[in-house]
Amino acid sequence: MLILTIKYDTKDPLFLVKYENLMPNEEFLKISNTLLACMNPNCDKMFKNIGARQVHMKSCNKPPRFKCGHCDFHSTTKKNVRLHSVAKHRKQKTEIIELHDPNLRRSSFPCPNAVCNKTFDTQERVTFHIKYRCCKSPRFKCFYCDFKSYYKYEVKLHNNSKHADRQFHVIKIEE
Repeated sequence: MLILTIKYDTKDPLFLVKYENLMPNEEFLKISNTLLACMNPNCDKMFKNIGARQVHMKSCNKPPRFKCGHCDFHSTTKKNVRLHSVAKHRKQKTEIIELHDPNLRRSSFPCPNAVCNKTFDTQERVTFHIKYRCCKSPRFKCFYCDFKSYYKYEVKLHNNSKHADRQFHVIKIEE
């Protein structure tokens, strides 16, 4: 369901458009003199273009990742903390504290195999790893070259990128 709210300001002929319940990849008509609203219903921020809104959507409703080393100011971007520090703490060296790294995986399910040091997000992924990959040889081979993989879909991706002009065929490697 799409809810569209339009507000027209007589002082400034500008349409303020609020899109709700849209998926981030959905397209919509561009209207001149339009501000684009954040698609999060809890956020009232408006943007002049789609790119600015997409940058905002990456951090909207996420906890701040960076903090000023001199005060309690925090932000989702390092750039904002740097700008704050330069403006508010001119005589001090800029210090930015990273509160958390979203790229660090919180893997708490290790593979039980002693020679394997992999960890996973869920027990289901450990089970899948043991069944299809751990200490095993690749099960599928490209029909046209020596590319091998544990998974058929990876061979298909390889075929589409390296042999796009040829029909997809895969060789199942017997153990």
